[in-house]
Amino acid sequence: SYNGHTGTVWSLDVSSNSEWLVTGSADNTMKLWDVSTGKLKKTLETDTGVRGVSIGMGDNVVAVLTDKTMGFESTILLFDIRSGKVEGKVIPKMERKATVLKWTDCNEHILTGHDDGYLALWN
Repeated sequence: SYNGHTGTVWSLDVSSNSEWLVTGSADNTMKLWDVSTGKLKKTLETDTGVRGVSIGMGDNVVAVLTDKTMGFESTILLFDIRSGKVEGKVIPKMERKATVLKWTDCNEHILTGHDDGYLALWN
């Protein structure tokens, strides 16, 4: 089992080689787990809850979607699994509240889904 979040887990993704599990939670964290041992490898703290996580092709980068709430805009963070650090941060102008995200093929774009049924493609 994977024990470590203190709030609702909203999103999860497993790497293509089944080595890593990433989870996003209402407790304002993204967590990186070793699938085989269940051991927590890294915690990324964010300003708001983590609505979505998606591991990119190659299993090296995770797109992390934070919640638009408490005066904070929704943010897309690019977390590098190898370094354990955020390597990029995008604050896209979203009029709608994003609730989920996913990489497209070859990590070319990120697709977000919103609470009103809208879908957006980000470069």
